Amino acid sequence: MKYNFNDSTIVTGFIKELLYNFNLPVTQVYTEDTVLYEGKTYIKNHDIVKYEDGKFKKLINYIYNKPLLNITSKLKMNSSIYDSYTHNYLGNYLRFLRDYHKINLMGLYNCFSNEIPNIQNKLIKLNNNNAIEINSSDSEYDYYIVPVKFNKQYTIAIDASIQYSLMCLFYNKIFIEKSEDSSKYNSYINLLSESYTNVPGSNFNKPFLYSTYFDSAKYFWQDEKNLKLLLKVPASLNSSIVILEGNYLSSCSVLDNNLTFDYIVNDSNLLAKNIVYPTKLSLLSVNNHISYPFADRLVEFLIGNAITNMDVFSNDVKRVQDRLYKNLEFKGLPNIWTDDLRNDVYTVENSVNYLMGTPKMRSTIMWNDVVKYYEFKKFIDQHYDLTGYVDKDIESLLELM
Repeated sequence: MKYNFNDSTIVTGFIKELLYNFNLPVTQVYTEDTVLYEGKTYIKNHDIVKYEDGKFKKLINYIYNKPLLNITSKLKMNSSIYDSYTHNYLGNYLRFLRDYHKINLMGLYNCFSNEIPNIQNKLIKLNNNNAIEINSSDSEYDYYIVPVKFNKQYTIAIDASIQYSLMCLFYNKIFIEKSEDSSKYNSYINLLSESYTNVPGSNFNKPFLYSTYFDSAKYFWQDEKNLKLLLKVPASLNSSIVILEGNYLSSCSVLDNNLTFDYIVNDSNLLAKNIVYPTKLSLLSVNNHISYPFADRLVEFLIGNAITNMDVFSNDVKRVQDRLYKNLEFKGLPNIWTDDLRNDVYTVENSVNYLMGTPKMRSTIMWNDVVKYYEFKKFIDQHYDLTGYVDKDIESLLELM
C-alpha cells in the first residue's frame, strides 16, 4: 500500500493521535556528533543542559514524554488529512527517536513535504553581487520548501535533464529577511551563498548529497526551526522527489540504470562490520512521478508491529532471545534489545558457524537446526524488515525454529 500527501485514512488518523499524545521535545538531543553552540540548550541523558563557556550546565531534569514548558510540544489537530504540517512534525518525532533511542528510521522518511512557498518577485542577494530570483507565481518554475536541520547531509534523488537550484533560507509562512542594517546581515548573506548550489541536472537512480554544514550556522542556530531548503525546479519536471536525511549513497548500487540491493546502511559502525539489514530504501526504488511522504515499512513501526529497544512489553524481546539463543550460550542482557542481539538475528551465518564450530555445542545440535537457520536467512533476505529490529512476521518465523 502506498501512502500519499493529503490522504485521510485510518493510518493518517493513527499517526496524528500518536503525535498528539506524545510530548515531543523541541530541544535538540545531544549525541556524540552534535555540533555545539554557545548558549544553546540540549537534552543530555536525563537532563536539560545549557552549553556555556565550553561546559554543560544542568538546568532541570528531563522526564521522557512529560510536558515541560518551552521544552516540549504537541501536534495540533488542524485537519483530518496528512498535510505538510503533520508530515514535518512526524519528521521531528523520528529525529528524536534517532537521537534519543538510537532508532534510526530516517531512511524510511521523505523530508520532501510537498509544501509550496509564497514568495512573490523576490531577488535574494548572494555574495559576489549574484542573486537568485524567486517568484512562486512564475509559470516556468515550481518552488518547494523542505524543512532541514543544520549540520546534516541529505541524499537527494530527482530526475531532471536540465539545471535547477537549491539553497537554504528562513521561511515561516513568509520569507524571513535580515535587515541590511542588522549586525547579522553579512552573516546571512554568507549563509545564503554557502547554501546555494546550481545542479546541472540529475538522475533519480544516482542520488547526490547536499550538506548543511555551514560556517555561518553559529549565528543562526536560534532560527533553525525556520530553516528550509528551497528547490527551484523547471515546471516541466516529471519526477518523484526524494530527500533523505543522512548519507545513503553507499546503499545505492546501480545496475542497468536500476537500484539494486538498496538496503538501508548509513551507520559507519555497521558498514565497518559489513552488516546489512534487510529493510530496503523503497523511497529510492521507484520513480513513478509521485513523491511519497514515507515508505510503507515505516508504518510497521508506527503501529507497534516492530520489536525494538523501546518495546514496553519485555516479553517480546525475551521471546526473540529465547528463539534465537535456544541452541547458544546466551551472554546478552535478558529482556533488553542490544546491538549484539539484532546483529545476531540478521547475520545468521555467524550463528551457524558458531554452532558448527563449538565442540561444546556440536554434539547437541541437530542438522535440521542448521537447515532452519539457513531457511531463516533466505527468508529475511527476501523480506523487507525494519532496520535491524524484529517485526511480528520475523518473530513468528523464529517461533518455528
